[in-house]
Amino acid sequence: MALGLLPDVVSDLVQLKRVGAHPASLVVKLHKTLDGAIAAASQKVDCKSGCSYCCHYRVIASAAEILTIAGFIHKLALNEQTRVVKRLRANASATAGLSARQHESTNVECALLQDNKCLAYDVRPFACRRHHSMNVAACKETFDDPQSPAQNIQSVERLAVAAGVINAHAAGSVRAGLDSNIYELGAALFVAMTDASSVARWKRGKVTFPAVRDHQEFSEAWS
Repeated sequence: MALGLLPDVVSDLVQLKRVGAHPASLVVKLHKTLDGAIAAASQKVDCKSGCSYCCHYRVIASAAEILTIAGFIHKLALNEQTRVVKRLRANASATAGLSARQHESTNVECALLQDNKCLAYDVRPFACRRHHSMNVAACKETFDDPQSPAQNIQSVERLAVAAGVINAHAAGSVRAGLDSNIYELGAALFVAMTDASSVARWKRGKVTFPAVRDHQEFSEAWS
């Protein structure tokens, strides 16, 4: 899937950079492609609305995805925006001294979680879209005990189709001369919500969130 998507993704990203456009249109397009491929997967999962064990994980996302989420939140009522930013600030403070591995074993509730549902579900990143479980009991066990060795059973088919879209997005970003780093979602989204120059840095092909310590090159983040 990655090779088939790549020419179109590169073309779209080059065009976005040339005209200085926001990445949301491409991100939404890629999300729909991934959703369609996952929906066609044959194996059933235990995931359902209101189940939020995985909404306490460390989540990684591309700069383009994070800017898209920020744009979505900026369209919400002011009191909702304020609430999200307050939670993002609190989470950033709580995880500031943690390594990525330490963060992964700490249940920090996502700032976008509201009544056990994602406030930004329509624009949730690839990491959330690809994640799933075929055994909710394992999800509960690792939530109750983040140090538990229990393994979440996942569909190889779903992971493979997700990898194709994610790889196309990353490779396309590199070829278009845009930021291909992967960032910890909470910290980067806080910056995106409070620093308007983030979008301008992405458009110029710069590191979008230079103040975010928890970031990696794509190949390192998804390996």
